[in-house]
Amino acid sequence: HLQHRAGRPIHLFSFDWQSPRAGFGANHCLELPFLFGNRDAWADAPMVRGADDDDYAHIGGAMRGYWGAFARSGRTDVAGLPPWAAYDDARTVMSFERCIRPLNDPAGTRWRLAFRALKRV
Repeated sequence: HLQHRAGRPIHLFSFDWQSPRAGFGANHCLELPFLFGNRDAWADAPMVRGADDDDYAHIGGAMRGYWGAFARSGRTDVAGLPPWAAYDDARTVMSFERCIRPLNDPAGTRWRLAFRALKRV
């Protein structure tokens, strides 16, 4: 919220990759083994058991690319990856799954109301 009020861009993401294990789906914190690239540290976590090596490499590499670019420059521009627009009236969110892509307003009203609530605080 403070970043938005200061005129700085906000970038939102949605980790949409589905666990291969029944009942887990795209659960809370599932992105962490992908982001940190430490699959072995998560070997006993049931939600990633059976995950495809290509998914780890592709999704995790993209996430680290975006996060690294943002940490270095405050921008999310990464060669070879889709542009990640700031969250604004189009409500663009980067979706991380097998097909990494920006989505406009993926959650509809739920996101819109949360963003409006941030503006009021």
